Amino acid sequence: LNQYATAVETLCERDGLGRKHGAPRRNAQEQVRTIIARAANGVTELKAFLAYAKGVAEHPEDKPPESKASLRSLKITRDLPVASELRGALHILSASFRSLTTHLSAYLPDYASAHTMDSTAAVGFIREAPAASAPGDGYQEKESSVRSECMMQLLNVIPQAPGFNAGVKAVEEEAVKHFGGADKLPEFMTSALESLRKSAETNRQELCLQMRAMNEELRSGVMAGCARTVFRDCFQRKVEQLHGRLDEVHRDVVVAARKADQARSAHEGKLSPALANPNAASTLQALCTSEASRHEAAVAELVELRARFAAVLREEARDFLDALHAHFLAMIRILDSLPLHPHFESLPGDAEVQIPRMSLKRLRRLQAGGVTEPVDQSGVKLPDRTWEGVLLDEFVLEPTAAWPEEEVEKPPTPEPEEPKKAAKGKKEEVVVEQEEDPGPKRSDGVPSFRSPAHKQIFRQRNATYDGYLSTWRQLCAEKHQEVQAREVKETEGKLHWDGMIRQLLQEPVEEK
Repeated sequence: LNQYATAVETLCERDGLGRKHGAPRRNAQEQVRTIIARAANGVTELKAFLAYAKGVAEHPEDKPPESKASLRSLKITRDLPVASELRGALHILSASFRSLTTHLSAYLPDYASAHTMDSTAAVGFIREAPAASAPGDGYQEKESSVRSECMMQLLNVIPQAPGFNAGVKAVEEEAVKHFGGADKLPEFMTSALESLRKSAETNRQELCLQMRAMNEELRSGVMAGCARTVFRDCFQRKVEQLHGRLDEVHRDVVVAARKADQARSAHEGKLSPALANPNAASTLQALCTSEASRHEAAVAELVELRARFAAVLREEARDFLDALHAHFLAMIRILDSLPLHPHFESLPGDAEVQIPRMSLKRLRRLQAGGVTEPVDQSGVKLPDRTWEGVLLDEFVLEPTAAWPEEEVEKPPTPEPEEPKKAAKGKKEEVVVEQEEDPGPKRSDGVPSFRSPAHKQIFRQRNATYDGYLSTWRQLCAEKHQEVQAREVKETEGKLHWDGMIRQLLQEPVEEK
């Protein structure tokens, strides 16, 4: 019996079997499985979060697919407009993507430092404008808290945990330490660690492949689709906001018109043949004075209401331009933060993947522009491009429509410089400096890169700008006509009143 027990103990010790001798192998297996499961769960959650963002973009009015990190589940971001919600979701997705791909060591060494969490683009989303909150304004801290909470839901402890490969290596080092050194490592443990290493690498490559596919999906269509929804939501809300504020002034115009009409009708009703009697001259004079005061007050009120219309139109135009620029800048920053395909490490099957090359038309255009150096077509970097801003001079109220001029703070007048005296014997040359035409005023350009996704976002922004400008100009004309109709009515009413007074007093009508 003792010999049997000794044989069993020897076998367990040699092959790592049983509760005692199998513990190191089981412990290593559990740790590696935990590392794999944690990363795989992160990929699954990111896919669900991407589906949530796509759901918001495709059907903003409907309930999007479920996600642990949905911004609609947080109190601070529950009531965000769709445009801001998408900006926040894409920013959080981009930051989580960087964290998980860095954890998986998915990048080539030359590009790994460019895609860390520290290099995540600054994007704000609690406020519509500006594109990013400034430190100390209170919003940056709130947005950072929301991002951290959402990333915790998506990635659990991955942002704080060692990298995938570092975790697997730590498991091996722990096993070696348990047995007292690499030279004392039993054969079964060496074989087990080799098997775990291969399994971990296979799973890591599969997860990297899924992350790379997600990145391609974002670049190829999701970003452009989300940008379309962002700009459409911005346009709809700003137009609705513009209509709402103009309607408030319109209601005041209606009330003022009703009061003015009622007062004038009352004055006209008091005119009677009895007032032609010289004994009623004082009564007639008082009535005429009252009507003149009413007319002056009505005209002054129309001037004020026109000024209110102008203020609303100008303020809403500025608000729209600020929001449009902020959304465009935020979407470009998020797009630029996504890695390019050549930045990822090579995976099995990459030999069959072909990087899109520059078109022959563009190559000839570069050569015609004087480019003589070989053009880099490796795809590791996109061509630089500064996307021009939108025109700001288009949102101007026509002065010919009697709109009041906008009050602009005048810059301080510089002190005149003393003319320089010419040297003796030389004639003083008069130099006339010609002011250069600055051209149309635009919002700030956005330095970035050129790609099909960038072009789509740029076109969508421009289409949104054109649509709002058309609506804004139409409303300008409508409100001008509304106030002008009241002004004409007041003018005609005064002429009618003067005619009634002349008729009452039987005065001759002056020919004009």
